[in-house]
Amino acid sequence: MKKMKASKSDGMQNRWLIFFVVFFLLWARISFADELPRPTYQNSVILSIEHDVRDGDEVDYIKNNFPWGLYAWLSFSKTALMPVLDWHVSWDKADDGIEDFKNQVNDLIEAAKAKNVKLHIVLVGGLVRYVYTYRDAKEEDIRNCQWYNDNKLAADDQITDPNAMNKYIWGTLSRYARKMRHNLKAKAKATLAFLKQKMDENPDVIVAISGWGEVELNFYRINQAQSIQDYFCDYSPFAVLEFRDWILHTGLYDDATGEYAGEGWSGGGVKYQGASGLAKFNQDFGTSFTTWDLKYYNWSLNDDYDSDPTDYVNNDPHRIPWADYDHGNMMPTSGSDYIPGGFDPPRVMQPGDKFWDLWNLFRETMVHHYVLDMAKWAEEAGIPAERWYTHQIAGDYLFGTNPSMTYLNPRYYTGASPLWTADIQPYGSVGSTQYDIKFPPEVYPGEFARTTEYGVPALAAMTDNWAIMEYDAETYPPGLGVSQSTVSFILDQYLRLYNYGPHLINFFRWWDSTAEHRIKGMNKEEALRQFISRIRDKARRTDNVVFDPPQVIGISGVYQAASDVVEISLTGKIWDDEPWEWKDWGDFDHFEIHRSTTPGFTPSAATLVGTSPDYSYQDSSYVAGMINYYRVRAVNSDGKAGPYSDEISVIPAAGPVAILTVDKNSLLLAGEVGGPASSAEKILVYNSGDEGATLNWSAAPTTSWLIVNPSSGTGDGVLQVSVDHSGLSAGTYNGQVIISDASAINSPQVINVQLKVYSNSQEKPPFGVFDTPVDGSTVSGNIPVTGWALDDVEVTKVEIKRAPVASDPAEVIGPDGLVYIGDAVFVKGARTDVEAAYPDYPKADRAGWGYMMLSNFLPNSGNGTFTIYALAYDGSGHRVELGQKVIVCDNAHRVLPFGTIDTPGQGGVVSGADYINFGWALTPQPKYIPDDGSTIWVWVDGVPLGNPVYNNYRADIATLFPGYANSDGAVGFYLLDTTAFDNGVHNIAWSVTDNEGATDGIGSRYFEIQNLGSASAQVKNIQKLLSFEKEKSGRLKVDLKKVITGYEIQREKWRNGNLALGDNQNSSYIENVESQGKDYEAGSVYFEKSEEIGEEGEKIIRIEIEELERVELRFEVKGGELIGWGAKKEKTLPIGSTLDKEKGIFYWQPGPGFLGKHVLHFSATDGRCYSLPLRIEITINPKNYQSK
Repeated sequence: MKKMKASKSDGMQNRWLIFFVVFFLLWARISFADELPRPTYQNSVILSIEHDVRDGDEVDYIKNNFPWGLYAWLSFSKTALMPVLDWHVSWDKADDGIEDFKNQVNDLIEAAKAKNVKLHIVLVGGLVRYVYTYRDAKEEDIRNCQWYNDNKLAADDQITDPNAMNKYIWGTLSRYARKMRHNLKAKAKATLAFLKQKMDENPDVIVAISGWGEVELNFYRINQAQSIQDYFCDYSPFAVLEFRDWILHTGLYDDATGEYAGEGWSGGGVKYQGASGLAKFNQDFGTSFTTWDLKYYNWSLNDDYDSDPTDYVNNDPHRIPWADYDHGNMMPTSGSDYIPGGFDPPRVMQPGDKFWDLWNLFRETMVHHYVLDMAKWAEEAGIPAERWYTHQIAGDYLFGTNPSMTYLNPRYYTGASPLWTADIQPYGSVGSTQYDIKFPPEVYPGEFARTTEYGVPALAAMTDNWAIMEYDAETYPPGLGVSQSTVSFILDQYLRLYNYGPHLINFFRWWDSTAEHRIKGMNKEEALRQFISRIRDKARRTDNVVFDPPQVIGISGVYQAASDVVEISLTGKIWDDEPWEWKDWGDFDHFEIHRSTTPGFTPSAATLVGTSPDYSYQDSSYVAGMINYYRVRAVNSDGKAGPYSDEISVIPAAGPVAILTVDKNSLLLAGEVGGPASSAEKILVYNSGDEGATLNWSAAPTTSWLIVNPSSGTGDGVLQVSVDHSGLSAGTYNGQVIISDASAINSPQVINVQLKVYSNSQEKPPFGVFDTPVDGSTVSGNIPVTGWALDDVEVTKVEIKRAPVASDPAEVIGPDGLVYIGDAVFVKGARTDVEAAYPDYPKADRAGWGYMMLSNFLPNSGNGTFTIYALAYDGSGHRVELGQKVIVCDNAHRVLPFGTIDTPGQGGVVSGADYINFGWALTPQPKYIPDDGSTIWVWVDGVPLGNPVYNNYRADIATLFPGYANSDGAVGFYLLDTTAFDNGVHNIAWSVTDNEGATDGIGSRYFEIQNLGSASAQVKNIQKLLSFEKEKSGRLKVDLKKVITGYEIQREKWRNGNLALGDNQNSSYIENVESQGKDYEAGSVYFEKSEEIGEEGEKIIRIEIEELERVELRFEVKGGELIGWGAKKEKTLPIGSTLDKEKGIFYWQPGPGFLGKHVLHFSATDGRCYSLPLRIEITINPKNYQSK
């Protein structure tokens, strides 16, 4: 063949191809590397050491001398535990009958918890291991025993042992041993229910359960010198009849009525039933049976199997008691226990013979059914399939054999336990005992007889979730003087096993006196240590993965004046809610520490100030006189860095430090050419730093059209920002207000201002909606009249008017034909839905308006049908009707108190320590309000303050409302200390209760407190929160425990369990919030625990209330004090609310104007971190007057 000559261009192309392949591989590793996953049961290997967890010294040694890691979990196996239910205990009393077993488990759990390790528990049933358990059952009826093919229960030399029943005679695995099966099932179900309870109570302790342990047929007459055996089981009459029904699909295997319908032999069924079926069976299998009745000891499922074990009487007519056993003479040739031509399994082992192969399949199936039934009961108990493992002898893979070989290990032929009997999917997971034996070369030239050689690949091929039980890489038979293999050789065996992907490895065992399986002090110990080091960081992966670091959390910083350094500290935790630390991750290398004086900075090489392999770093090169901002990231052993941490700030100063803070950093204002402009916006200027520091600030605009007043101040203050748009043409203008303080560490602060100037043709009228009361409502007493309005410049007012009625004098009717009632008050934050929908309009945050109308003041003492109007005005002369509502007032039939507050006025401004709050209240006859005012309460921001001085005369009230019990003393007053409150807008209301317990709120309104010199504590708290870090370990936690609405001061009587209405008719309670269902309703309150998760992973609780309905949320706070904010951290809690941090209570009295959904967050803080917040969504619905 002629050789082809490669051209230079071909070589170039090949080099380019190689380059691109290498580049792609490198790029793929860089681009698609996986972030370090959270350790879970699924991605971790359970390394379970066979040793008593109660041996504290050895447990400590194992914990401290092996490199357990994120994905290599230490567990201790207990092989085995056996629940025992006395043979004569009622099956429905099984839970009480296994107390000894429960005590053993509890002891193991407590020992494991004390050492913070996990448990793997192996269960045995007592039929094939610990066979003494069912001695009573076997002696009562020897059919409960396994019978050999010569109908003997044991070998000749074994049967003479007085303890033969406890040592050599095993229980039958047949499902047809019905009485024994009932006992087994009862104790199994009680056992599994108890273990499920313990798993739930101790989720981090019981990591896995396996059972029944090593189920097989009796092998005590095995001949190790040959594969094909002379003696084997099980020929119990129970097993033989089950074999027959399994073939025929009759009895318990009947496809229509049987308990095990559908589980019969797939090749059998109706075709073999009856005389014709028997003939076909004989033809197919070369047999000569004349009847389907059993050849030996025939019996029927109609026999009485003794369903009452407590009476010590068994009337089964075919029972064979132990006393009737005649060793060597149990194969009669005549009499009632013998039927010539009767059905019988083959008694000679002949692999390849059709009838033998069918019988052997049944033997294996009987083993499998015993294991499968237990797995189904485990599933019924709720034990996850991924945590329940079988524990089978892989008879067809023992010691280097495999099913493809002509002859297998003798144990397979006797035990009838091939690997497939371990497969119980989907009810559980596969597990198998597999250990390898090492011999001296002079005994066995190959040295090793390895079950794992073929067994492990076969096991791994069955499922991804499998376990290897009683694993030993090299077992040393006692007395042969076997030498240990090298550490590296044993390590290779461990790694080979790992590469097949086991989920649980039961290392057998830590200690034994003969050193047959011993790990401690042997080369296996060091090999295990190195093995753990090799796989601990792989998350069950078999490649050479080095995961990318996740984001660093748990950072704090503090200035250390003594050493003049900023100390950056980490908690060390990789994840807040997990115990693992960075140093538990073997591929962790170091941390990078980045610093800047600019908040929100992007780290780069220029911001790197140092590295540290530890959980702290001292920065001596900090920038003095400024706030220093820090971010940290982790770097792995490959040099790959993870995401940067959240930013923290540190003020490197020894004395009190002032932090200049404003509550807004952007404003939108507008004006009309030659016309009006938006009114001044108020900006709160305050110190959010140390209380000992005092601000001396100044404010200056950057453009001539911006006006600030005042231009300077000392301490906290209010700055008004307005515009002078005269001389400006239509367009958009941008400017800033610079607020400075030389002593503040973060000076200056900038407020960005945008001004939109409209031409006369561009300027538009107001728009909005009149929401409540709902059209057609029947109302009485105080009525919230609410809605919203916006304008391109500003809505200057909203008037509430009504249509005139016949009795109105002409002078009250205005030029527009309407009667004026009052001006609504604009309420900041009342309509978050409108603010979100119209963010580009001035004053969008106060679009909501409300007016509290006392319907009693309407004509005819507030009785009749009235039409109410809402009219919006702007500064350009536009007037727009927002809507009208027809209401039916029925004060004549009102049963609740009524009245109003006179001062402060709606939207009024107050100050001072002794402001007089006036109001009046009456109640329908013949009821009365106590003269001492003890049932009238003054509420500010949802918190009760005290009782007014009541029973004061006022002529206008006495004249308008004559004949009431309190007409001559309806007025009350309360001295309000406004200096006890933050500056800003608040809500005030009175609640009035009459002598019959009828209660209602009156006069709810907004007013403003202006006592300059103290800024809003709530705003300060929220600003500080912005520098906190979220903590999710559970150290800090907040839970909502109680929801209360209405005005009852203290609830003394508890009725109807968790929910009750108190004596107050307008109060509702939801107790024990965490125990309530998904949703719950109490009075006018609707409560829902959503399955959704918020942006920060927080739980969501939804509450619905009605307009003006006071709500009180009581929290349980762990690890700190309560803190709250709005929809975002920059948002304060709503106007009209109070947060009692120490008591853990949030009070809110939404005044008129508040409607729609309001998102609140609550968290626990220790002043450095805050907990995973709780998101409370409160939706305020229009008031339902009919329900009142």
